[in-house]
Amino acid sequence: MPSMTLLNRMKKILLSIIFVLSTSSVYAGGCLDLQTNLSKGDESDRVLSLQNFLLEKGFLKAKPNGYFGPGTINAVKLYQKSVGLSSSGAVFPLTRASIKKDTCGNTASVTSQTSNTTFPKNTTNTTVSATSTATSTNNTSQSPRLPPPTITSADKAAFISGGIITNPFVINGTNFSTSSNFLVFQPQNAGKIYTVGPFNSFASGTVMRIIPAFVKDIVPCGLECKEMIPPGGYDISVQTEWGKSNTAFISIKSFTSKTESGAIGRAIPVKSTDSRIGTLTFSSSVAVALDNITISLAGDSSKVSGIFIKDDVTGKVIKGSNTYDLGKALLSENQSRIFGIYASTNLSDSGSITVTPTLNVTDYIGSNSIKIPLQPFLVTISG
Repeated sequence: MPSMTLLNRMKKILLSIIFVLSTSSVYAGGCLDLQTNLSKGDESDRVLSLQNFLLEKGFLKAKPNGYFGPGTINAVKLYQKSVGLSSSGAVFPLTRASIKKDTCGNTASVTSQTSNTTFPKNTTNTTVSATSTATSTNNTSQSPRLPPPTITSADKAAFISGGIITNPFVINGTNFSTSSNFLVFQPQNAGKIYTVGPFNSFASGTVMRIIPAFVKDIVPCGLECKEMIPPGGYDISVQTEWGKSNTAFISIKSFTSKTESGAIGRAIPVKSTDSRIGTLTFSSSVAVALDNITISLAGDSSKVSGIFIKDDVTGKVIKGSNTYDLGKALLSENQSRIFGIYASTNLSDSGSITVTPTLNVTDYIGSNSIKIPLQPFLVTISG
């Protein structure tokens, strides 16, 4: 009969096996070749594999869960420091190559590409899918190590929350990555940190041209957090495999709009001339020039004609066909402007029309054209 000492020893071995199986469901101590870059906010099986590797090495103290959060960032920094890499906390080509060498031996190369997993970090403005190769040549060097990126200048622009800007936001500097640059938004007041990217660079890593969809997209902001970046002041930095840059300041401004149907307290008759079918109200926390309003109709639109817009303050009537020129009227900071929408109706019976307006403005800081979608509204016409 086995002794108690032998039984206890077998029990410890069994518990150790169970622990290894429970913490290494993806990475089981073999060759780990991460095929994509990984960084804050990512969530995938590859992150789980990375975490199991870091746990085995003693750098990760928390239980692996597949989410690239603060604990994983710190563990990656500790690993990078241990192998002589810049402690960026993100897993880009050099770190991936080091992990592959540690687990697979002196293998040939690691390909850098934008992530296309089930949980993409962000899909903003990556217009070119570029690749680069980092080659492992010996035990001490895989590829030339670059200094962290540096921002030397950035465009001045008024970013409006929810607006659509087609002009690129240009950041000049040095040592930008070819295709793996992330913008980190640090609020000047306490709050969530937002990360968007990856973005490409041009001119030998000295220029980034970014279509600023980050003012309208849902972006990562921490564990189980994704939302639009709220209005406010932000210090932005560029994060690459080699570290984080100095900061530049940008401000995201708020723009408030309200759409209302019809005239208050009065129904729109089936046959009428120049009836007020809607009201548009705007206010902005930054001065802009009002360029034009475009209006599209759906429903019984053929029964509506002679649409025009009227400025409630000046009484100016603005006529057009789908597009109504506001003549770059000034909307001052924290000022409101109200415009009425008028039309003639000619229905034989009751009906309804969906009105979808869009406002186009120009900011006075960067001279950028900004399209601001407004809330559609339903116009009910009755006898």
